[in-house]
Amino acid sequence: VWAARLGVFEAGQEVRYEFRLEGDNGVQQSEPYRFLVRQWLPVDRVRSMEASDDSIAVTFAGRPEFGERSPVVTLARHETGAARLSFEAVPHGAANGAGEAAETAEAVLALAGAQLAARRENGALKLLLRNEQGVLIESYGIEGKPFLEVLTDRSGMLHKVRFNWKSKAEHRWFGMGERYSRFDYSGQEVDQYVYNQYRDQGLKTYMPVPFAVSSGKYAIFLDTPLYSKFRFHTRLSDLVEIEADLHTVSQQLTAYLFADEPLSMIGQFAGIAGRPVLPPKWAFGPWMSSNNWDSQAEVMRQVELTNRYGIPATVLVLEQWSDEATFYIFNDAQYEVKDGSEPFRYEDFRFPEWGRWPDPKRMMDDLHADGLKVLLWQIPIHKFMYGVVHEQRDRDERTFLERGYCVRDANGEPFTLPYNWFKDCHIIDYTNPEARRWWFDKRRYLVEELGVDGFKTDGGEFVFGHGLKFHDGSTGREMRNLYPNLYAGSYYDFVQQYAEGGGVTFSRAGYTGAQRYPLHWAGDERSTFEAFRSSLIAGLTSSMSGIPFWGWDLGGFHGDIPTAELFVRSTQRAAFC
Repeated sequence: VWAARLGVFEAGQEVRYEFRLEGDNGVQQSEPYRFLVRQWLPVDRVRSMEASDDSIAVTFAGRPEFGERSPVVTLARHETGAARLSFEAVPHGAANGAGEAAETAEAVLALAGAQLAARRENGALKLLLRNEQGVLIESYGIEGKPFLEVLTDRSGMLHKVRFNWKSKAEHRWFGMGERYSRFDYSGQEVDQYVYNQYRDQGLKTYMPVPFAVSSGKYAIFLDTPLYSKFRFHTRLSDLVEIEADLHTVSQQLTAYLFADEPLSMIGQFAGIAGRPVLPPKWAFGPWMSSNNWDSQAEVMRQVELTNRYGIPATVLVLEQWSDEATFYIFNDAQYEVKDGSEPFRYEDFRFPEWGRWPDPKRMMDDLHADGLKVLLWQIPIHKFMYGVVHEQRDRDERTFLERGYCVRDANGEPFTLPYNWFKDCHIIDYTNPEARRWWFDKRRYLVEELGVDGFKTDGGEFVFGHGLKFHDGSTGREMRNLYPNLYAGSYYDFVQQYAEGGGVTFSRAGYTGAQRYPLHWAGDERSTFEAFRSSLIAGLTSSMSGIPFWGWDLGGFHGDIPTAELFVRSTQRAAFC
């Protein structure tokens, strides 16, 4: 990777550049690239403020850089007791949506446990949060800094919006999804981006949630799938900046303000983002798993040891079970190759005695008889084999590509992973109902005939590039964060159709609303006490973000064999997860 500085330019100026390669074969030149220089501008002049019983609409004066639109902020009381704050750029003269409204200089919304006042002061908007007795909790307005700013290129397009929230310097901030290095984010810049960081995650995360809980007894939730960033007291000691991308078409952004006790605010948040689904009772026992249990004989040996030593396990996760090409056929299984459009039944397979899984049905029956539920490892990709022939995978791929079941790039071609885990592979488009049906028909025999109780839905951090295209019209801009929920949710809905008493998914990645598809775990971590501490923080931050059903690898996942003390401490903590 290399970088070059292009120079300093005027806001709104169009900049063009191209690449030239001079070599033995002459000069090669790229097509020109272009961009418009962007600029942050204040939205600070209130043109009108109108209020009704349950909403306040604030229309701001337009600017030439905003084109033919004016910014509007609408405050409304949500049924959960929170305040819904909506930003939108609307055509000049468009209705502000306040209903039967009257012009006012100050208006008040009654929230659960507080009051939110909007005041027109010296031509600018100021928000005041008071408790039920009218005592001021917080004043969301910074001297000399507007409450609202937008990033524009002077073409009329708004690219980002930024809320400047005043916050007492002593306030601490929590939540923000699953984070590993910190429980309190004061003095930190935290972005919301699903990211696969193998070990040592720091503030990067598989499962971000733009929900920030303040020790000042209020909380803020940014209801957007697009990239966002929270700056907690980084530029000014009493300033929290909340910045988010805007969709190129809708030019809208919604946030929620809560004011109550922390547990109540998390409950209100769950009322908006989705309430946690209670997993089956068996999911709450100790789980057993290893990346090295790659045969039926080894699995049954481990179960025998578990029984011998009185370890009360309730779930067994099988990771190394499949052929690592189709991810739905047991390793060493023999079968007649089918057309890529056709699913298999269990009776289509022969399992040789010399194979690693000589009798999967008997194994499943024995595990269930022993009181164990069974989950199988999965990944949402169609694997690229670099020329290695696997006839069933190859036929599946032809169907997969010919029918358009994969995510596509900006040019409409099948998208392949550019780097990271599973490089050069395709990812399935779960927004396509036919693709989803085809994908799960391939796996139906596992749940319908073998009785698999759920799936370890690993990965999901695979959407690279804003220009990616999905069947339902979505792009990579929003699907970077939404894809993990779509992936886990598709498997969750699938297994519920067959698992008696309910099944589960066990996922690494997620976003706002991940709690609707339990459960989640903390990803890959080292076998050290430092990593154990990071996992503890990850569990606490997840719970503060509305994700209660969560776990991690006892003793870690990678590195040296854990010490006996680390195993003991992990087991003790497991009693509380």
